[in-house]
Amino acid sequence: HFETASVMNALALALMDAGQPQEADRLLGDALSIMGELGRGESAIALSMLSNQGVAATHLGDTARAAPLFQRAVDLRRKLYGRSAALAVLQHNLGRIKVRLGQPAEARPLIEDARTIAIEFTGASSPIVLTMNLSVVEVQIALGELAAANTELDAARGQIGRVLGESHALYARAEQVLARLRIRQGRLREAAQAIDSAQRRLDELGDAGKPYLAEIATLRGQLQAAH
Repeated sequence: HFETASVMNALALALMDAGQPQEADRLLGDALSIMGELGRGESAIALSMLSNQGVAATHLGDTARAAPLFQRAVDLRRKLYGRSAALAVLQHNLGRIKVRLGQPAEARPLIEDARTIAIEFTGASSPIVLTMNLSVVEVQIALGELAAANTELDAARGQIGRVLGESHALYARAEQVLARLRIRQGRLREAAQAIDSAQRRLDELGDAGKPYLAEIATLRGQLQAAH
């Protein structure tokens, strides 16, 4: 029944908040199967389920499975509602997944278009757009466009500092991107300083900084490998 699937979706969100993405992923798969059997696989609630399952798969580290889920969600949201800030966020998520999968050339048009849409609906200084600016830099780094990445990141980090302040989690995220860039440039001492600064800011933020801490460990591993 539709209500069964709807409750499954709500429970899956609660499970993800409780740190149980695997169980949430299973429930969302069952909920989407029900929606398909009911002929409601392209409804608004199915869109929510697709997006949520993409997030769950990402949390589980299964980016290969998250990518088509986000792609289906992007296509369905565009079909149902057209251009919107919500479409920009979904498309940005898909682009970031493609970067993780080693497909930065495919990610670039998705992220750049998402940023254009987000500027249109939320303004150039919104947290959504500031986040997407960093993703543009990550694509440039992945493509080896290091000079362009350096220029873009200087502007993005400065804007985050002015709009949100240097104590905001997104500023620490910008320092993580800076560390990644410096590692690629072979400027390892500066990379280490950026990692330490980012970790210090995230630790001070407590719970608000926790989602970003896993990246610190990844960067430290890359830094060690680069020595």
